[in-house]
Amino acid sequence: MINRKETEKSDIWESQCHVKKKEWREYQIKNAVNVGADVIQVKYNRLEREAEKDVLPVCLKDRIGTIARVALASGLLSGKYQSIKEFSSAESRAKKYSPETISEMQKIIDDIIQNELPENTSLAQYALYWVLKHDAVSCVIPGCKSPEQVRLNASAADLEIMDYKHPLDI
Repeated sequence: MINRKETEKSDIWESQCHVKKKEWREYQIKNAVNVGADVIQVKYNRLEREAEKDVLPVCLKDRIGTIARVALASGLLSGKYQSIKEFSSAESRAKKYSPETISEMQKIIDDIIQNELPENTSLAQYALYWVLKHDAVSCVIPGCKSPEQVRLNASAADLEIMDYKHPLDI
């Protein structure tokens, strides 16, 4: 038996190949409710906040769960690449993050470290905590390469930073 709801979801997901990236976010969120989606996945992190404009407000309004992907900005918010100027051309990240983009993001990272990062908290923990503090975000996909990174990233959910409000709440 063909499930109509699954067929409609499949049609929408397949059509993403034909929709421009910027339009895809709007298309995805607009149709999530129509197909009965309970959750969507969106790129969202402390450096790349486009979802705050058109996706997260609708998710809150329509009670759609949000999985934040690329929560550590492809490693830029991990604390590992604080002096990197560009990614190797062999890496897929090199296509997403030009040297100019990395330079701009590095300035923001430096500001975060200097003005926001709580004592005894790693940059990765704070970056994940920051994403999780947004009322529309249900969970994050941080990406990990070692068991230690898994433990460190998971600990971000248990952080309790006093007097912290997500910038959108202020």
